[in-house]
Amino acid sequence: MERAARPGGRPQSPPPPPDEDHLASCPFCPGNEDQTPPEIFRLPPGAARWSVRVVPNKYPALTPDADQRVTHRQDLLCSLPGRGHHEVIIEGPRHRPTAAPREAETLRDVFLAARERGRAFSTDPALRHVALFKNHGPAGGASLAHPHWQLVALPVIPPAVAREFQIAAEYREAHGRAMLEDLVSLELESETRVVEITDEFAVLAAYAPQWTGETWIVPRAPVAGLQHLDDAGLDALAGTLWRTLRRVAGALDEPALNVVVHSAPLGVGAASEAFRWHVRLQPRLGTPAGFELGSGVAVVTLAPEAAAEAFRRQPL
Repeated sequence: MERAARPGGRPQSPPPPPDEDHLASCPFCPGNEDQTPPEIFRLPPGAARWSVRVVPNKYPALTPDADQRVTHRQDLLCSLPGRGHHEVIIEGPRHRPTAAPREAETLRDVFLAARERGRAFSTDPALRHVALFKNHGPAGGASLAHPHWQLVALPVIPPAVAREFQIAAEYREAHGRAMLEDLVSLELESETRVVEITDEFAVLAAYAPQWTGETWIVPRAPVAGLQHLDDAGLDALAGTLWRTLRRVAGALDEPALNVVVHSAPLGVGAASEAFRWHVRLQPRLGTPAGFELGSGVAVVTLAPEAAAEAFRRQPL
């Protein structure tokens, strides 16, 4: 806890603006649909009053019309053009400062849109992975206050994803069980880091967090990716994430954060024996400095056991 008290230990942000519901200058608010690139997907389909819209990112990291040729320079350097898709999922029509929407149904529609887009990308043999994430607050990387998610379809499997998948496979080979299956079992035995348990999900304060207050939502069924969930699974996920966001906001004073969905690469079957998809909530309560960046060692200011207890105490 001493490190959190150092000067500049936690970024000081201005108080969030009031919940305005609608902002005339916001391109994601209803009535400003002409300020975004042409719409790709909407829920309900064709409805004037929408709950979720999907549009291309105006400033994409990847584009579908990029050159596909790989450029090599010497033996050491290699570059790959940024061919892929970068889309924005607008999380509801309300312009609000909170990470959690007023109703869990808004998140269900986000995940429904993400599932359908993920399934569409899975038919393209040039694409290898779909990343889904939400940035909340300036410290979390959000450039627009209106809540939204980003979905990126890549032509490669990112190194972090490949490494995570490899570790899961090696654990399965060594122990005959999925790593996250064993993790959930161990956490349920100790109970100290369990935030919530349902028939579908275990919500856990991460044992070795990269960020103070990092929390995982782990499915209890052996599913490899979000695109394989049925509608009932999406409902359960939305409710679990909604409650978790409210717990984190209440305990940590509505911090900036990132929500990252970790799914298997495209082409992996629905039921993977080794890898399970999961969600990681990563509050941004501090700024990594030279020690963290140079050593790769994460420094957190709240033990996961204390974080779990604080989250459990929050009213919903």
